[in-house]
Amino acid sequence: MKKLKILENEINDIQKLYLELIVRSSFNNFDGYKVVKDLLKLRKYWYSVMMVRESVSEAPINLITLRDLPENVNNVDTLYILTDYHNLFYIFPTIKNEWNCDTLLIICSSKTAKMIEDLYSVADESNVLGYLYINNKIIEDMLGLHPVEKYVLIRCWWD
Repeated sequence: MKKLKILENEINDIQKLYLELIVRSSFNNFDGYKVVKDLLKLRKYWYSVMMVRESVSEAPINLITLRDLPENVNNVDTLYILTDYHNLFYIFPTIKNEWNCDTLLIICSSKTAKMIEDLYSVADESNVLGYLYINNKIIEDMLGLHPVEKYVLIRCWWD
């Protein structure tokens, strides 16, 4: 399995492409330029980011982005940030308070959730924040990483 490292200030070519697509994907309450600007300021606290269009129907994958590409539209709605529980709360306030996410979800293993609860107190009066605790094996399969206890996925969704 792969082991990740956070590259302070260093962004590879593929990640740059994803960031450029995010900038070009502004819509409704989502400001792609601001999100990328903030992500670059917070670079040392995340491993990688990508934005996708999630499937909301019974279809296993959402291909609406393919439909809209000829119109020069990157039709996406969900940003994923891979970080770890130590760095989560360096970036969390910016995401929660400045990005206008319609939903904000922290995805991690139950063991990681316990570490987060022990280290931090996260109160959310807006009900925008949620937690999804997943079996370690599922997270390992999703990310191709082992062990996964330190990793946290932040999921930001905009309508």
